[in-house]
Amino acid sequence: KAPEKLASRKFAHRKLAEDYAPPAQGEEETALIGGFSQPLPQVLETILAMIENELKTALAYQVYAQTLHGLVRGDIAEEFLEHADQETEHAQYLMKRYSVLGGGPLNLPDVPAPAGSTDPIDIIQRMMRIEQEGAAKWRLLHSMIDESTPMRFKVEEYMTREEEHQDDLKRY
Repeated sequence: KAPEKLASRKFAHRKLAEDYAPPAQGEEETALIGGFSQPLPQVLETILAMIENELKTALAYQVYAQTLHGLVRGDIAEEFLEHADQETEHAQYLMKRYSVLGGGPLNLPDVPAPAGSTDPIDIIQRMMRIEQEGAAKWRLLHSMIDESTPMRFKVEEYMTREEEHQDDLKRY
């Protein structure tokens, strides 16, 4: 069952990308967009890079959860699968925002599998680096969003989660 579950999760990002239609045009949609300190194309480019990163991170957590063996597998694997679900949630949110902001169709590249490793310490160090990279991207997006834009609150929530992921990894 595990390989089937992993395979279905690996390609779930393609289905997610297809679920978001181009945005409608009108006053309600314009109000949802809010303001940004950078030109919208730059914001969209950042969001697109973040979607790819969140999906890459989710896949890495899933793969490494299945890779761990022995005494370390239980707690860490469970934690990794929980983090994978949260990373997927982040990607879904970013896809919605990309669509609402007029980003057009999402053409996501295949998400590469993470580097192979069975050493728990190496895996945790790899995931820490990936999480740090993700946190930096969230900070960049946060810096682009005007204070009055509602999107800012969700971005702050996800920034906090990324920090919590790093804290969780440091425990191991």
